[in-house]
Amino acid sequence: MDRFRVHTNWTNTVQEVHEFALDDLLDGATRDLLRNCFLDPER
Repeated sequence: MDRFRVHTNWTNTVQEVHEFALDDLLDGATRDLLRNCFLDPER
């Protein structure tokens, strides 16, 4: 597994798909996105 895919599927919102590779985790913004999925999903 070398890619991540995050689907936002909140009620009454437009679904977004965020996809990134392991190497993308070197970028702080990508790490923040992944961290927020678990710690602050409303964000």
